Amino acid sequence: MSKKAATRALEEDMVEYSRDNALHLNVEKTQILYLKNPQTIGPLGLLGVEIDRNGAFGTHHANVLNELRRRTGAIRRLASELPKGKLLNEIARALVIGKLNVCAWVTRRSQGYQDQSRREPGAGDNAAVQVILNDLARTLNGVRRSDGSGRRTSWTVAASQR
Repeated sequence: MSKKAATRALEEDMVEYSRDNALHLNVEKTQILYLKNPQTIGPLGLLGVEIDRNGAFGTHHANVLNELRRRTGAIRRLASELPKGKLLNEIARALVIGKLNVCAWVTRRSQGYQDQSRREPGAGDNAAVQVILNDLARTLNGVRRSDGSGRRTSWTVAASQR
């Protein structure tokens, strides 16, 4: 069926509907509005924060974690070239902790929000961030994961108090 034939059939249906329901419809002044399904869009980037089409931050959290892992890897590579000390600590604070502090507050839920049924995966789950911070602290202190020395640094203490 062509578009004109479909439009004509729709006009006839409208006239019949208005006559059956005792409505006065001026067909010459009536226009037809064609509706279709809206196109779905991908995630929206807004001021460095990525929001998916449901308004959730899951993609943003994954991107931030990947970026933190890359930056921690860069610190690990630098640690083999630079002496462990204040310079390496400041670089780590600038690259990793700076990124974490800037991004953490944007997507954090308010304390009054208790609806766990809409909890998105990864949001509010600090375990992945804690692993990255622990890896960074081990790198800065020269401790390997298998050492088991049990030393706690100010990085892990600060992260666990959040």
